[in-house]
Amino acid sequence: MNVNVLVVDDEVTVAHVVTRVLQRAGHDVVSVVDPLEAVTLLQDSPCDVLVTDRHMPVLSGEQLVRAARRLRPHLGIVMMTADPDESLLHELQLDALVSKPFSSLAHLVLATRNAFDAHHAARLEEAPGRQ
Repeated sequence: MNVNVLVVDDEVTVAHVVTRVLQRAGHDVVSVVDPLEAVTLLQDSPCDVLVTDRHMPVLSGEQLVRAARRLRPHLGIVMMTADPDESLLHELQLDALVSKPFSSLAHLVLATRNAFDAHHAARLEEAPGRQ
């Protein structure tokens, strides 16, 4: 099953690397460097998992996650950060917190898949036409 992933990182190189790695893992990936554009995409486009940086200008990753949760309560969310704070997992209802720089891109792929799996059943229950 293809997973629709939205990657958000203000560093173009990081966004590109993450996108390529997730595409090679078989996911359908859209990446943006502007978190405000990500909010629009979350409103208008299919998305199963959000993979976002924590520190970005204009709108932080934390603010983006809060907006994403309001728009899509059952969205899988993975946050990438150079300063991981385990309290964010609970506070923001994250599925995973991935440290940057990456020690293993395989960990990012696994975290993305696990985030999808954790919310897939809830999304199916929410789908129009389900009773």
